[in-house]
Amino acid sequence: MLPALILSVLTICYRLAYALAGSPGWWGNFSPLAAIVLCSGVYLSRKRLFLIPVLAILVSDLILNAHYHAPLLDARMLSGYLALAAVFCIGLWISRQPKHRLLFLLGGSVIGSILFYLITNTVDWYFYEPYPLAVAPYPRTFAGWVQALTTGVPGFPPTILFFRNTFISDLFFTFLIYATQALSNRFGTRSSVSGVSADASATHSSR
Repeated sequence: MLPALILSVLTICYRLAYALAGSPGWWGNFSPLAAIVLCSGVYLSRKRLFLIPVLAILVSDLILNAHYHAPLLDARMLSGYLALAAVFCIGLWISRQPKHRLLFLLGGSVIGSILFYLITNTVDWYFYEPYPLAVAPYPRTFAGWVQALTTGVPGFPPTILFFRNTFISDLFFTFLIYATQALSNRFGTRSSVSGVSADASATHSSR
C-alpha cells in the first residue's frame, strides 16, 4: 500500500514540475508513468492497488488541464488511459513469467511505448480539437495520420521527439524500478536469513 501511495505522490509532483517548468519540448513525455503502470502489474501483490496510481494520473490530468486552460474532462484523455490499461495488462502477463524477468520487463516496456504512441496519436489525429491553442486540426487522411505520428502540429516539437522521450524514459524507469525491487528482495532475504540464524543459535545455546 505504502509504495503505491509514494509512487502516486511522486507521479503528481513530476507532472506538475514539468508544467511549472514551462513544458519544455525537449522534456516532453519523459515520464515514469508507463513504467509505474507496467511494474504495478508485475509487482503489486494486490492488483486493485493499481487504482491508486490511476487516480494520481487523473488528478494530475485535471490540474494540468486547468493550468493550460483546457476543458477539465476531454474525451481524448481516454486514449491515454486505454494505452495505460494495455501496459498494465502486459505487466500482468509478465508477472506470470518466472524466468528472465528483466528481459520480459524491458521488452514489455518497448511494446508499451509503441502502443501508447500509436493509440494516443491516432486518437489525436482523428478527434483533434484546437485545445489549448487555436491551431489547425490534422486532416483526416492517411497523410494526416502520418503527420500526427511524425512531425505533429506545425510550430510545435515533432511528435516523433515525444516518442523518443517516451521510449527512453520507459526503459530507464522500468529498469530503475526493477533494480530497486531486486535490491529490496536481496536485503529482505539477507535479513530473514540473519534472523533465522540468530534464532537457531539462541536455541542451540539454550540446550
